[in-house]
Amino acid sequence: MAAVLACGAGAYLSHRCCCEHWELVPAAPGTPLEVTVLGRRPKGPRGVRVHRAEEVAEDELTVLRGVPVTSAARAVIDLAATADRYTVAKAYEEGLIQGFYDRDEMARLVDRHAGRRGIKKVRFLVERDAPPSWTIGEAHKRLLELVRSAGLPHPETEVQIGPYRVDMLWRRERVIVEVDGATYHSLPSRIEADKRRDAELAARGYIVIRVTWRQLIDEPHAVLARITSVLAQRAAA
Repeated sequence: MAAVLACGAGAYLSHRCCCEHWELVPAAPGTPLEVTVLGRRPKGPRGVRVHRAEEVAEDELTVLRGVPVTSAARAVIDLAATADRYTVAKAYEEGLIQGFYDRDEMARLVDRHAGRRGIKKVRFLVERDAPPSWTIGEAHKRLLELVRSAGLPHPETEVQIGPYRVDMLWRRERVIVEVDGATYHSLPSRIEADKRRDAELAARGYIVIRVTWRQLIDEPHAVLARITSVLAQRAAA
């Protein structure tokens, strides 16, 4: 806050320092205080790295814990100008997890800042997370159609098992199928949470098969073969 106040009116915490304030990246010793100043020649005290911006959209500015800051999404875009791809990816993913923005919001911001230094790093992440045109409900429907076409027993759907709600369950065989969305389940933190969930379900005697939207689109017969094989093994056990 002292750094922002020292830079005068129209100053906002930004870049890596702002990402730390949003807790998108861990605090790093020696990280300089970075402030963006709007519409005038940057001037700041010693020890503060000052950036100039002709203008910043209203939806890219806010106040966090009393400090004027750029939005979390804008902070990630500013970070991309100097940080490596891994750091940018971690910050981007943490913002998604915390709900500070969604993929569509970030995509709009990437388009707004086309041509900026480092923007390709963020665009890669946004495009990587682009979901298929299906909704999750359509994916479930497609999977159920595959199951019926193979003559397999119809599973129960949206079943509560302990603290978990699972997509599909063959109760007698104790087989669960989960349909994973492209964006949410590709995040490192979500992958770890899914592993813990699967391990706890395994401890209850269930086996979990995870199917992605893209697998349903690109290799539906392989998906069906995997489910059929596991069901047969469990039935024979």
